[in-house]
Amino acid sequence: MRGQEDFIVQVGKNIRNIRKLRSMTIGDVAEKIPMKEYALNRIELGYCSCNLSTLKRIADCLEVDIKIFL
Repeated sequence: MRGQEDFIVQVGKNIRNIRKLRSMTIGDVAEKIPMKEYALNRIELGYCSCNLSTLKRIADCLEVDIKIFL
């Protein structure tokens, strides 16, 4: 089970790093996808996972291939 938790945390870190490289705030991304800021923050911190459609919306917003998060 620990491997799955590590994976979720790493995906969240990857999202956060790319978002920051794009000079976007959580609010910027949350507004565009749309999603509540607190929910996106929880994903970035690895507190929860998201489904593939949400991950795709985040990738599209950040203008990256979804595979970069994995």
